Amino acid sequence: MLSSRRKGRLGRSASAALVLCTLAFVAPSASAQSAQSQAAEALFRQAKALLDKGEFAAACEKFAASQELEPGLGTLLYLGDCYERAGRFASALSTFREAAELAKLRDDAARLRLAEIRVSALVPRAPTLEIRRGPAAQPVDLQITVGGAPFPRGDLGRAQPRDAGKYEIRFSAPGHESFVSHIELKNADAVVVTVPRLVPIAAGRAAPGRSEEHTSELQSQFHL
Repeated sequence: MLSSRRKGRLGRSASAALVLCTLAFVAPSASAQSAQSQAAEALFRQAKALLDKGEFAAACEKFAASQELEPGLGTLLYLGDCYERAGRFASALSTFREAAELAKLRDDAARLRLAEIRVSALVPRAPTLEIRRGPAAQPVDLQITVGGAPFPRGDLGRAQPRDAGKYEIRFSAPGHESFVSHIELKNADAVVVTVPRLVPIAAGRAAPGRSEEHTSELQSQFHL
């Protein structure tokens, strides 16, 4: 039989081995987190330097990359400010709203107030796009894209903030000719586009090519 002293030494050895095994699994994770934090900090510093130089587009990219690596309320506020300086008011509005929600969760009254002030100032400046249902019957499988990105049917009839710029709005459905509208959003604009009537493709007729598509240049928009 083993003596109590020898049993104690074996117990301590087993415990030490268990700790070492645990550290072997934890250490790489902690190291990876440290490297990620350092990368996020480096991107943040680069972004601030670019911001000071007035290179807003590049600065915003760096802030966004830093925020993705290591989310933080401070970085989020800098990113919103960067978007605003770059004239991307819709992106700035969305970012400050996100910052306000985060500040509320953290019970950070000062930053919450700051974010809310920026949101209030941006609401009238950010352009909006609203796509409304038209009077004509619409195909059940109607598909809408704005700038190549799918437009959710649930957002029909809702004015959505979007950054200023030119957009292609495409309406399509199987068995119907596509309809394409080109619009340009400018800051503080409120643009409305009505879903057009899609013409069914006659039996035996091939779907029209891009050059045959109906195009509307700002015909469906109203500046409210």
